[in-house]
Amino acid sequence: MNQSDQSQVRLMKAVDEAFEQFPATTATIEALLPLVSKKFGRSMVASQLRSFLHKYPARYRQDDAARWTFIQAVQAADDADDMPLEQTGWQGRTNLRPGAYVVFDLETMGEWKSPTQPGDIEILQIAAQRYEHFTPVGEPFVRFVRPTGPIPARITHLTRISQDDVAEAQSIQVVLPDFLAYAADYPLIAHNGVLFDGPVLHHICTRIGCHPPHSLLVLDTLPLARALLAPGH
Repeated sequence: MNQSDQSQVRLMKAVDEAFEQFPATTATIEALLPLVSKKFGRSMVASQLRSFLHKYPARYRQDDAARWTFIQAVQAADDADDMPLEQTGWQGRTNLRPGAYVVFDLETMGEWKSPTQPGDIEILQIAAQRYEHFTPVGEPFVRFVRPTGPIPARITHLTRISQDDVAEAQSIQVVLPDFLAYAADYPLIAHNGVLFDGPVLHHICTRIGCHPPHSLLVLDTLPLARALLAPGH
């Protein structure tokens, strides 16, 4: 194997490992780029990564929302469909019902670059609503979270959440388990849920030692919006 071939093998390994950091092994070029560059040990630009992905259509696929999927990883996961549920860890997914889900949104502060570069991100508010038969049921879940430090002015400007709002709020160690109990085994839906809200939930759970349900499923409305809405909307 010559040096060029070795470089391609190393790059493919870096790309595959980068994809595996994202739910459903699906991500945009922009999200993949810093991870691939770090794992490959060489800075890459978007056009280089895009060209590489296009070279292997049987391995990587682009959708209409400009997101890429590591197909072989998805196929490997699909092969598990023939296994007994207790061996796959997908028991909770048998509870999926049409029109039954929880829509949620997180307000945060701190740095977040990617699931492998989470920085010091903190949750300031969790808001959610449970749905049955596509209709809201019960009371919404709306809770502020007391952060470990002051809220920057730019975050208050962006979220309209002030220090006064969180002064008497409970800590994330209390609020997050309450939210997971509210969500129960319903699938969660968020805008940009695959690249942000879902990974943030998992990261914060890990940070505080809170174990989310094994069947936790986060769905994303962003690809649908990109497919249905004209650019600029």
